Amino acid sequence: MVSQMQLHNEIQTQRNAAMEGFMTKRLQVTQAEEAKMEKQFDTIMEAARDCGVTEDNAQLWIGVLKIAQDKGASYFFLRSLPHGRKALIEHYAREGVHCSEEGNEDADSDEEFENFMITQFMDDSADIGFIYGKYYLVDSGYPNRPGYLAPYKGSKYHLQEFQNANEPQGKEEMFNYAHSSLRNVVERSFGVLKHKWRMLTKIPCYPTQTQTHIIVACMALHNFIRQSGFRDKDFRRCDIDDNYVPDEAYEDQPECEPAPSYLECPHMNGFRDTIALHMLHRG
Repeated sequence: MVSQMQLHNEIQTQRNAAMEGFMTKRLQVTQAEEAKMEKQFDTIMEAARDCGVTEDNAQLWIGVLKIAQDKGASYFFLRSLPHGRKALIEHYAREGVHCSEEGNEDADSDEEFENFMITQFMDDSADIGFIYGKYYLVDSGYPNRPGYLAPYKGSKYHLQEFQNANEPQGKEEMFNYAHSSLRNVVERSFGVLKHKWRMLTKIPCYPTQTQTHIIVACMALHNFIRQSGFRDKDFRRCDIDDNYVPDEAYEDQPECEPAPSYLECPHMNGFRDTIALHMLHRG
């Protein structure tokens, strides 16, 4: 336990240093770009004055601003003769003339930051916050990473897809069928609880601790009924049909969007392949 904490602290220190270095470099790049832009604006304004744009002609300065905001127009403007510059300014000064759409530098910057965060903070060697050998069964909205076991994408998954169809073929379909069957048990457990105790479908805005007590109390009542052998119509429906899942299980669930493939962990993908191949050969 102590060695794990030491490893965690070392990793966190390295991540903090990497984050500080990344942000420092990003700030330097931003400052350099701003300085370059400011210098180009000064050059364009000076060139505009040289070709006859005076301070009292506001409309022409609007044209100058549009040119400065357009990389292509700025390039053309600075390489033109004075009469060409004046004509370009007059063109852009007209109402309804807009500068061209530039690439979204902010989006590029955000993508760079996202890639950095994925590299530094989703390092599989540092995933020590889960119990080895234990996995959450998750749908394709989650990436296949340590502690989370996701199905294969692009292959049949939901039990409804296997009904009235051929037997699962290949390791991916066999794995997905077993994975979906296990998740089906979990989903119908939540579904029958929500169907039996309607409060669970729309818990009022009680404090978190109170909400926790309500959920635990409903589960305790469920266990008491099951262990006592009482006949219950809601539970019996599940007993006679292994594939029955109450509608309440799927209420208020957002549409699942597959997680990006670049978030997948190669080690977990290999582990999943091992399970799938074992199932295939055993079958």
